[in-house]
Amino acid sequence: MKIKIGIIGASLRAMTIVNNLVATNSNVEFIIIDNAHEIAEAHISDFEDILGLKSNILSIKHSDYRELKDTNILIIDAKTRFFPGMSFKDIAIENSEIIYQIAYQVRKNDFNGLAFILTEPNSLMCQVFEQVSGLISHKIIGIGTLMETMRFNNLLAKKIENFNYDAYAVGDTNQSFLALQDLLLKYTNFSSSLIEIEKVTYDINTKSEDIKMLKKHYNWASAFVISKIIKNIIEEKNTSFVLNVKNKEVDYLKNSYFSLPTKLTLDGVKEINMLNFSNKEIQQINSLNKHNEDLMSMILKHFGNKGI
Repeated sequence: MKIKIGIIGASLRAMTIVNNLVATNSNVEFIIIDNAHEIAEAHISDFEDILGLKSNILSIKHSDYRELKDTNILIIDAKTRFFPGMSFKDIAIENSEIIYQIAYQVRKNDFNGLAFILTEPNSLMCQVFEQVSGLISHKIIGIGTLMETMRFNNLLAKKIENFNYDAYAVGDTNQSFLALQDLLLKYTNFSSSLIEIEKVTYDINTKSEDIKMLKKHYNWASAFVISKIIKNIIEEKNTSFVLNVKNKEVDYLKNSYFSLPTKLTLDGVKEINMLNFSNKEIQQINSLNKHNEDLMSMILKHFGNKGI
């Protein structure tokens, strides 16, 4: 089956996803949409050198939003440039304007595939995209706590005997917490006293920002996992990944995008694995939801003031 993947925002992370899919012989056609035409064309020229060696690749080309109608998967990594001194709210407002414009074009050009949102703050950008694009929520997927979950698992593998790498960081990108109750029910030989939960959580949540400050771009390692997710979708493998999704079957999760173990197909969310949360963790979830609701209200007010 021919799979068409659209990339909006020719970032290093997005191009690494393309590179990984090309390297793994995925049968795909890529279109790259970016206002920085010269950068997009430079990336395409780079890939053209290996197209002859990869007969499975149909094409990689710079295109526009009109090609979205028959696109299966859309990867959005468009975002504002980060400058020292920018606050979380500054980034949220500027990125929401970018996502708004993209979502408008998505709606205008009848895209009805699977949309991956990589832009941060991730849960909020998924919400903006849903409201403007008109795409149903089970086709909108955020990067969520992919990296945070990997970091927690790498740490816990050193602390828990016979560990199966099945711990989960839940919440949102850079705002995650360990689903401790779920972990304690799985591993009776584990105690939270084995790790400094608060310090570990802080270090895990700030690592991506630290990398961004040093390298001046987002953590490209996430591209490895995202390309693996897309390859699993293409090959119809039944694998779970921790992603930002809407779980409309749970009252305290039905109105926000929240990271949970999720199985995907080309049609969208196939299954969400609901974890065992303690009352304290549910309070944390409600607090994060309230924080995102306040930010969303601020963004909508900003849009109204600008006449968007």
